[in-house]
Amino acid sequence: MDKYQIQIYAQFYTKSHVFVQGRLLKDRGLRLDANQGIFSSLISTGLRLLSRKVPYTKITLKSQYYEIHSQTDDEGYFHFLFERTETADILDDVQLSSEIKTKTYVQACNMRAYVHKMPHGIISDIDDTLLVTHVNSRFRLRMLYNTIFVNPFKRSPVKNASRFYRMMVNKTELPGPAIYVSNSPWNLYDYIQAFMNYNKFPSGIIQLRDFGFFLLWKKRIPSTAKYNAITRMLSIFTDTKFTCIGDLAEQDYDIYTSLREKYPNQIGQIILILAGNLKNEKRIRQHIVNNKIDNIRLVNHYSELLEND
Repeated sequence: MDKYQIQIYAQFYTKSHVFVQGRLLKDRGLRLDANQGIFSSLISTGLRLLSRKVPYTKITLKSQYYEIHSQTDDEGYFHFLFERTETADILDDVQLSSEIKTKTYVQACNMRAYVHKMPHGIISDIDDTLLVTHVNSRFRLRMLYNTIFVNPFKRSPVKNASRFYRMMVNKTELPGPAIYVSNSPWNLYDYIQAFMNYNKFPSGIIQLRDFGFFLLWKKRIPSTAKYNAITRMLSIFTDTKFTCIGDLAEQDYDIYTSLREKYPNQIGQIILILAGNLKNEKRIRQHIVNNKIDNIRLVNHYSELLEND
């Protein structure tokens, strides 16, 4: 008999909003193991990428204050985003439930509270900003090899990145939101989460995307998903000013400068790590000069940022 799972990607609330996001899937019993070798990693990645979604199925979010119904989309995804009507700081006993083939599946939501004053937060890319992926390698072969054959506990973090991020979120007495965005598919959520936990990156909100394998061979992956994910977070954390961190390998500069133009009170400093893409670096440096854009730092390594702070 098939088993199912409610996989949760994000679960938090602020003084004004509640946000829960996830996917309804057939349970493949996948577990991450630091001792996984190449063959085991290959099998796990294959099962992860070929996940069996549960589309168009009712799902309910329930707490001591709410009972809200929704439905998964054609890929099994769901999300709840709504304004809070109660004034209590604590929102607990939150759970998701879905009835599939006469059986009810229930998943508790361990809601993270962002109800304190949060003047500062970070928005960060993941690929080659936190996690060494070689996204610009020829035909993305090194990126594919690492993702398919190497378990997350053996992946290489960008040097000093974890130390810098911990310093950033601890600038204020109570840490603000850390939002991590990537063009990686949601199928790899648990893989990315395990990597970040193992390498002691600050816990935060991970936002990925759903896309087909054909995009792996596209020279330029569309930036729409990243942009939309960030704008959704900005609509929730309206009183927080974010430092945006990325690299020059893809489209981080274009995304962040567009966001700062639209949300000048919420997007502050932009930090970009040089990633060996000389053509893109030249374009960006010229654009900064021509448009007299300030508050952007281009650095070679995180060590430069740690030394200055």
